[in-house]
Amino acid sequence: MELFDAFKTRESCRAYADTPVDRQTLERILSAACLAPSAGNGQPWRFVAVTNKDILTALTPLTHAPGINHWVGQAPCIIAVWEHISDRMTARYGEQYLNMQWPAMDLGLSVGQLCLAAAGLALGTCILGCFDEAKVKALLGIPADSVLRVLVTLGHPKEAAPPRDKKRLALDSVAQFIE
Repeated sequence: MELFDAFKTRESCRAYADTPVDRQTLERILSAACLAPSAGNGQPWRFVAVTNKDILTALTPLTHAPGINHWVGQAPCIIAVWEHISDRMTARYGEQYLNMQWPAMDLGLSVGQLCLAAAGLALGTCILGCFDEAKVKALLGIPADSVLRVLVTLGHPKEAAPPRDKKRLALDSVAQFIE
C-alpha cells in the first residue's frame, strides 16, 4: 500500500476477526514504530505486545468504562505503549526534556507509525486512552513508576469495508502559509 493511501484508509477498527496476528508481523509493525523520530534520539517508547488469550481475557475488562470499549475482547492483540525516560536524556536536556513533553510527543509519533504500518499490512488498529493504568501495568509487568500512555488493539478487521469519508477540518482552517 502506498503511504498516502494508508493515511486515507487507516481508521479505528472496533470489530476484529478471530484470526491471530503472527509474531513476524508484530515484529515488522513494532520495528516500523521504532523508526519514528524522537527528540535527541531518546527513543522513549517501550511496547508489550499481548497475544496470550489468558492475558487478553484479564486485560480486556481493564479497558472498559461505561459505554466504551466493550468490543476490545475481540482483538487478537493488544499493544501497551509506555514511556521510558532514560537517565541519558535527562542528563543531556535536564528538566526541559520532561517540561516540553518531548517523550509524550515521541510516543505519539511512534504510535502513528505503528498504526500506519498495520494499515499497510491490511490490519486494523484502535488507540485506547481509557484503561486502569495501575492494574494494566501490574498485569503486564510494566514498571509502576512509568507512564502507560496508550493501548492499541490490533488485528484483522472482521469485515473488509471501504474506508469511510474522514470528517476533518478544512486545510485552510488549520494551516497557514507564509510565502
